[in-house]
Amino acid sequence: VKGQVLQCHDLNSIYDALKANNVNRYDYITTGYVGDASFLKAIASIISDLRKSNPNIRYICDPVMGDNGRFYVPEELAEVYRTDIIPIADVLLPNQFEAEQLTGIKIESEGDGWKVCEKLHETGKASTVIISSSSIDHSNKSIVSLGSFERGKIKVKAAIPIIPSNFTGSGDVFAAAYLTLSDNLTDPT
Repeated sequence: VKGQVLQCHDLNSIYDALKANNVNRYDYITTGYVGDASFLKAIASIISDLRKSNPNIRYICDPVMGDNGRFYVPEELAEVYRTDIIPIADVLLPNQFEAEQLTGIKIESEGDGWKVCEKLHETGKASTVIISSSSIDHSNKSIVSLGSFERGKIKVKAAIPIIPSNFTGSGDVFAAAYLTLSDNLTDPT
């Protein structure tokens, strides 16, 4: 695998260049995997700056931290998400593991999942919280997604049959699909 891992100073440099060239006006910002606390804090700062020129910018956050009971980023990022990102995100798209880490609530039932959504709504400004995959179907036949829209006024449960295989990047596809489809709705919550 090749490629460059951006550091915080790289992100700030890119954003400064976008500002200098007056190409820093966006309707949506979406973030996914971030492996460094300073980088995550820089994202929060950039979003705050972008909202000065466009207070209606929508920030969609997939707080990629881990899955299946284990972190694949430093554990201290959970705290940065809680303190710096959740308060400014309009949409949160965690998987079950990430939702549990962000709220401290173990999801063992559908009711627990709704409690987690409620806590994430209360903790920040997110009008939409979707737990993109959970293992609350104890028959092990489905992955369950729970969507809480309009700060919990509308709740949707979707059960997706399990395909016995491993898929990398399905959360990324989910976040991209959400962004694309929400742009076509009159009320993207």
